[in-house]
Amino acid sequence: MQISKREKERRQFWNRVLASLAEQLSRPTEQMPSTRCLPRQAFVQSLTSVRDTLSIDGYKHITGTAMLEYLVTARLVQLLEVELPEGRMQEKFVVWGITESLESTEPLEILQATARDGIICYFTAVHFHGLTTQGVSHHHIARLRHYPQPQQGQKDRPESLGERKAFDPLGSKQFTYRGMPYYLTQRERDLVVGVQRRYLDERTIIRITTLEQTLLDALHRPMSCGGPAVVFEAWETALERLDERRLAEYLEAIASSEVDRRVGYMLENLGHRPGGVLGERLARMREELARATNQTPIALLPGTESDSINPYWLVEVP
Repeated sequence: MQISKREKERRQFWNRVLASLAEQLSRPTEQMPSTRCLPRQAFVQSLTSVRDTLSIDGYKHITGTAMLEYLVTARLVQLLEVELPEGRMQEKFVVWGITESLESTEPLEILQATARDGIICYFTAVHFHGLTTQGVSHHHIARLRHYPQPQQGQKDRPESLGERKAFDPLGSKQFTYRGMPYYLTQRERDLVVGVQRRYLDERTIIRITTLEQTLLDALHRPMSCGGPAVVFEAWETALERLDERRLAEYLEAIASSEVDRRVGYMLENLGHRPGGVLGERLARMREELARATNQTPIALLPGTESDSINPYWLVEVP
């Protein structure tokens, strides 16, 4: 059966589109951390860019949305639908690949697609590092920004004290997928000093807080990390894998006496006596507290109720 000229042109166009897409999505990059799960809008923009680059007569004005619809019909792309906070359903992401399935899409992929420049943190990071036996009840990714430095006389930066006000203490809920809420939050760049890049597979890179940073996050956002029980479990579980030098470097960079006190209490409560630079730093903190006459107790876990005060680290303990 002879193929018409128009059909030949159509096939040539789509073959070139698919070849260009395959080249663009051959490996993850900083700008496109996943080549499998992508924001729908970004994927449509990529299709439009491919169309403009090819500049083939007869297809110069086909819309990116129309191109996406064709790929969906051809089963080369699937649309991943989520529930927005107001209850409306939206096809927010695309899963690219003829052999891929929505069921195999990882929450970490979806998070990184939600904010391609974001850092996965809080409860999601606690679970990723194997620090809890409890199931995750919410996922988190953060965008980093700079906040004004504290004024003289101000106790500390808002994030380290857990005092920033928000309608939802977990952050800004972006959507729900398979019954699980996904949150986006703004965090102070100076307080998130431990970030690593990890390959989930050959098609996805994630940015996620290190084990030590995740432990610090659990002390200043305990509810975002699953609550007090998860926080204590995480610290106990992490002891054998804890890099004390790295933790000391983080404390030096964050430069918060309140964070030092929380860390000192947690390690002492677990019967762990750190050595090296971490031990020296916490020993100096303990000596300063012993000499002080006007130090105010702080919450070990901000946002949670306390029923006693540890006199050595001056922290209110649940």
